[in-house]
Amino acid sequence: IPKTLKHGATVSCLNNSNITSITFEEGLTVIPSYLCANTGITEVTIPSSVTEIEYYAFKDCKNLKKITILDNVKKMGWFLTQPNTDSVFTNHSDDLTIYCYEGSTAASYAVNTKIKYVFLKKPANSGTSDKQDEVSNVGKDGNTGTKDDTTKKDTTIATAKLPNTGKVIIAWVIGIVAVSGITAHIRYKKLYF
Repeated sequence: IPKTLKHGATVSCLNNSNITSITFEEGLTVIPSYLCANTGITEVTIPSSVTEIEYYAFKDCKNLKKITILDNVKKMGWFLTQPNTDSVFTNHSDDLTIYCYEGSTAASYAVNTKIKYVFLKKPANSGTSDKQDEVSNVGKDGNTGTKDDTTKKDTTIATAKLPNTGKVIIAWVIGIVAVSGITAHIRYKKLYF
């Protein structure tokens, strides 16, 4: 699907169950309504340039098992006006799983519409990278919160330092001691001179 595609689909564009693979070109910003409806796709990744997935974009994709949606997507179907209604993956497979970042629009969509989801881990060196790292909470879904034994160990420990809170505290203590010392010295001078 080329990046030049814009809004506008009102009927199933591809509408062919023999289509089992779709690749979206980076630079595409919107996945229009009904674009992939009734296709036989099994897995798809939404590019980092996409900010909106319109209603019924993946309607009747009964073979779709895995879709990766990063946190660049801010609008999905009617989610903002009807948060508990699945208006993107209508009539989907029970095995459909959304791979997404915790706290993203896609994660909220999955939880509210009771679609299975898996949280991705962001790289430790960058909080906004489009790259997908190891997954966590494998098998977690909106209903049961179950966790599979295949969860990988978190190796994304950030090496960043805490803000200079220790230095600030030390500076305050030194300041208080200095003021106290000056005050005591002035009192001492007044008493004995």
